[in-house]
Amino acid sequence: LVVRADSEALADLRARALTPLTGLAAAPAARLADTLRSWLLHPGRRDEIAAELFVSPSTVRYRLRQLRDLYGDRLQDPRSIAELT
Repeated sequence: LVVRADSEALADLRARALTPLTGLAAAPAARLADTLRSWLLHPGRRDEIAAELFVSPSTVRYRLRQLRDLYGDRLQDPRSIAELT
C-alpha cells in the first residue's frame, strides 16, 4: 500500500521487475510483460492466461518458456515471485 502511494517507488519496482526484458524489441517485450502479469494472476492456469491474452494455450506455453529463459530460477522462487507481484 505504501508503494502504491509513491509513484517513483512503484516505477522503480516495475523497472526492476521487467529488467530481464530490456534487451528485447518493444513489441516482444510488451507481449512477454503481459504474459508475465497474467501468469502472476493465474499461476499454473494456462487456459485462463490464454483466454485473458486472446492467444492459444500453446502460445502461452511458448511465452512462458521464453520468460523462464530470461528470468531463470526467479520464476520458481516464492520470494522473487512476491517481488514481481
